[in-house]
Amino acid sequence: MDEIVWDRVVRLFHWLTAALFLLSYFVLEGGELWHRVAGYTIGGLLFVRTVWGFVGSPTARFVSFFPTPKRLLGYLRNFPHGQGSTLGHNPLGGLMVLWMLLLLSALVLTGWMQGLDRYWGEEWLDGYTRACCDDNALVGCYSRVCRGGNAKAYRQRFGKSHDYRASPIT
Repeated sequence: MDEIVWDRVVRLFHWLTAALFLLSYFVLEGGELWHRVAGYTIGGLLFVRTVWGFVGSPTARFVSFFPTPKRLLGYLRNFPHGQGSTLGHNPLGGLMVLWMLLLLSALVLTGWMQGLDRYWGEEWLDGYTRACCDDNALVGCYSRVCRGGNAKAYRQRFGKSHDYRASPIT
């Protein structure tokens, strides 16, 4: 029997944020109305996810996947032996989630600041904004998450890139 791992709030946050980020990055023109709407919406989603990380379902709470040194070392020690399966994010996945939340927050903040009179046209701020979403930051994270999810799905024979249910490995 399948067990639901990610609740609706987490799933909506995940897919809406990914879609809005990719739309803003690849389709929408920076600084234009719909680009700003997408950015402010991501900011609102980040606020909801942060609150949900403290009061949400057990697997949605930050405490369930916060990558403490003890958890990270234990996971890395057992990883080569195929052990360390977790319901929800493993410690490395938790580290990636926190990194992506931090990058998204910085991206929203720096994007918002670029619209302020005080910072209008500041090259250093534009550089920070671009650094938050380049191939080594958010775009790279999304790419790695998709590749990692597909590899996990293949190994566990889920047949999906991002399964929101826990299934026994057959």
